[in-house]
Amino acid sequence: MIDNVRFGNVRLRYVGDGADLFLINIKGYLFSIFTLGVYFFWYTKNLLHFYVNNIVVLQEDGTYSRLQCHVSGWDVLKLTVGNLLIVVFTLGLGVPFTTTRTMALIMNNTVMSGHFDADALVQTEAAYDSATYESMTDMMDIGVI
Repeated sequence: MIDNVRFGNVRLRYVGDGADLFLINIKGYLFSIFTLGVYFFWYTKNLLHFYVNNIVVLQEDGTYSRLQCHVSGWDVLKLTVGNLLIVVFTLGLGVPFTTTRTMALIMNNTVMSGHFDADALVQTEAAYDSATYESMTDMMDIGVI
């Protein structure tokens, strides 16, 4: 999915290797069992780092940047405990809040390293001028527009 994401003329590419992910999973499972689950938060941090740090931002001129995640195991521990308490004490109504907390942690601790020229961004899609949605609503007699 990452390989299909574009921002104008900039593309994202995922360069992760399955062997590295396999080693992270084996280490995470074994250490989590031996530490009675305490290592699970650092295992989650390692997975997050693997997924985010293997995303490359490619520009048309051949330059690229990498995303880097700076979430720590303690951050994951605090987030997980907080999210669990929110979900339990709101009887599940706090799930959207916990989702936004999780995404905020990831986005606020992710940076782009390398050379990225924001001035070189160019719109690559033609202006959207299709009236398909409006025609479909007229045909189905939906008074949305």
